[in-house]
This record gives sequence, C-alpha cells and structure tokens, in this order.
Amino acid sequence: KFIIKENLLTNTEVTLDNMHQATHIFDQAKPLLQGEMIRLKPATNKIEKIPLPLTISTHHSLISISIDFFYVNGHAFLMSKSAKLNFVTAKYHKTRGMTAIIQTLNEVKQIYHSRGFWIENIHGDNEFNKDGIENSQLPSLFHIYGKDEHVGLIERSNCTVKNKARTM
Repeated sequence: KFIIKENLLTNTEVTLDNMHQATHIFDQAKPLLQGEMIRLKPATNKIEKIPLPLTISTHHSLISISIDFFYVNGHAFLMSKSAKLNFVTAKYHKTRGMTAIIQTLNEVKQIYHSRGFWIENIHGDNEFNKDGIENSQLPSLFHIYGKDEHVGLIERSNCTVKNKARTM
C-alpha cells in the first residue's frame, strides 16, 4: 500500500481503492499470514534451589555410591546410585574406557557436590579395578568387589531400569 500511496510504481492504474477492494475480496496475502504465524518464545519457569535442610546436611552429608554398567539394546550406560539418598544417575557410554569412566564419575561427583553432599565411598565391580580410576576419585575410597561378586544395591537398580526400558 505504501508503494501505491507514494506513487513509487510508475505506469500503473492501480489505486488505493483497488488495493482495499482486493484485500476485502481475496483476504490478506499468504506470505503475510505465514510471517505472523511464527511460534512465540514460551515463557520459562525459573526453578529456585531450595537450601538443604540442616538436619539432612549434618547427618547425611557424607554418602556412598555404587556404580555399574548395564546395557539396553546393546547400548552401554554407566549407572550410579547412592545408598542413603536413593538418587540414581545414568549416562550413555560409547566406550567403557578409563577416561570415559573418569569423566562420568567426575560429573556425578559434581552433581552431589552442588547440593552439599560429599562422596565418601564408591563401590564397584571388578571391571572398575584400574589404578587410574581409583586415583582420580581421591579422597573418596574405592571399594572393588571380587571377580564373581556383584554390588547388590546397583544390580537391583539395573534390573529396574532395564525393565522400565523394555516397557517403553
């Protein structure tokens, strides 16, 4: 409309009245409608961290976790579970190498530290019996179970997660 109103289009017989009539008959042009149909940015909910109650932080600040690998459809996941808090983490692993395990354990440790918990003991199968892994988690004590032994706490969680994954 601006182009017609300002006479910027030469050698044409189209007037502003013609524009209004065309809009009334044919409605607005589709490109204009499509430009207005863009989804707006959704409102975000800011979650405030609630401070840990004093009784929990004094009596349960030192925790023990159990770790193990489990497989779903051939994909390896490293799972950790704390005994006192019953908090479970799982992370997909392309490899079961030492550096990948150390990186995941550091991420798990950071999750607990951010909420005021300190990992005192780490329980794991014989597959975690590598000096590099144990040394990387100091001052946490690393408890390695025997060749045919399993960490009961984490094995039960593995079965639960596998069953949930099968039902999906």
